[in-house]
Amino acid sequence: MHQELETWLPRLAKRNAQAPAPQFFPAWDVLPHESRLPHADVLSERLETLIHLAKRPKSAGPGPVIVTNGIGFLQRTFTPAQLKKRFRRFVLGDRIDPLDLIEWLEDQGYEPEAQVSQKGEIALRGGILDVFPLASPWPVRFEFFGDEIESLRTFDPHTQLTRDKIEQVTLSPGGELGILKQQLAADVKYPTDRLAGHFAGEPVYIFVEPEEIAERTADYLAQVPKGDPFHDTWEVALGQARAHGTVVELREAGENSLLPVQSLDTYRPLGQAADDPQIAEAQRRE
Repeated sequence: MHQELETWLPRLAKRNAQAPAPQFFPAWDVLPHESRLPHADVLSERLETLIHLAKRPKSAGPGPVIVTNGIGFLQRTFTPAQLKKRFRRFVLGDRIDPLDLIEWLEDQGYEPEAQVSQKGEIALRGGILDVFPLASPWPVRFEFFGDEIESLRTFDPHTQLTRDKIEQVTLSPGGELGILKQQLAADVKYPTDRLAGHFAGEPVYIFVEPEEIAERTADYLAQVPKGDPFHDTWEVALGQARAHGTVVELREAGENSLLPVQSLDTYRPLGQAADDPQIAEAQRRE
């Protein structure tokens, strides 16, 4: 169902210009106690969703559709206040020592490389600093004259050729789980929150097959060390959802189902095959 939603929701949004574009919040693809960090694409989608929620005006009408799974719903992340502190805006003509900017970027989780090719990387060559923000489709090239930002351009990470001149850029964090680990190691009381903590108003939570979600999250949490600070239990998350919003539970069609849910394949025209998941993912990211 999660894969089908990722395929169909963007198409529905395109047909209805007034409908907010759906956002996706995947679970980390590693366990939090492992030495590896989540893939940059996973972190990118998570941060893009949090940024979208942070920037959205409270009076902007119906809220966006956020798609996640049970594990992603339990995982802790930045609080809205902490996320806001980790953004920094730069405008042409601003003055900052490139080495000071590098230090700040490393504190935000960016990895120094000889050449930027992936999200979350930075590279300094003389008076040129390349940065690939996690929540940006293109990396940005800073050109300095001394400590003054003389030029800002996006560029192609494959050819390294510049694309468009820009007047300003806002840099987002270059990581999430790694930063949280560092902060919690230094201060066990460092504030964190779940995705639900970034919702405004009274959200509607739609849980598809809640019993299956509870079972899968329990299996996942059994792999996590006791006392792990990066997750809540399903019972805690569900209780908070009921306390602060409206909960709708969908189950497969059956005798006791008031709100049956079936595969979206049921509603495709006859003879129309389901999209290849990889092609659908590429189209969604365009």
